[in-house]
Amino acid sequence: MELFEKTVESREIYKGWVVTLKLDRVELPDGSLSSRELVQHPGGVCIAPVDEEGYTYLVEQFRYPFGRVLTELPAGKLEWQEDPDLAAVRELREETGFTAAEMRKVGEIYSSPGFCSERLHLYIATGLTRGSQQLDQGEFLNLVRMPLQDAVEMAVDGRLQDGKTRTLLLLCDRLLGRG
Repeated sequence: MELFEKTVESREIYKGWVVTLKLDRVELPDGSLSSRELVQHPGGVCIAPVDEEGYTYLVEQFRYPFGRVLTELPAGKLEWQEDPDLAAVRELREETGFTAAEMRKVGEIYSSPGFCSERLHLYIATGLTRGSQQLDQGEFLNLVRMPLQDAVEMAVDGRLQDGKTRTLLLLCDRLLGRG
């Protein structure tokens, strides 16, 4: 059976700074019609900075949808059509102050593919040189340094709840030969 769904009608409901909400009608594989709510998002980057001593750097920040502070790897939203490689360099510098001798792309994930087009590009940054944070206006966060293995354990046991952070830390553990 062909699993493709064909869009027969698309209507923009809302266009904001971060997302666009659409309501689409689709033809299903059996020929029947259904509705799809789609959140269009430009995507983002997530970076695991790992220093030569085996430490990584995370950020603590308030996340409004959950009403609490979360600890996450540095990350940021892409501008529409922005090159993810350039965005990763920018976000690392803004949120941590670091520049990296090597920025290695290790994959992409879809955050919520049932309704959202967000694609997250994942990077490991090494060869770090410290500088000063360059936070965006209205952005407040604390930088946290910890052994990479401690962060991996927090990802495994659920103390870190952000999906992109958990995914990338587990990739780091495997790809950097520590796991």
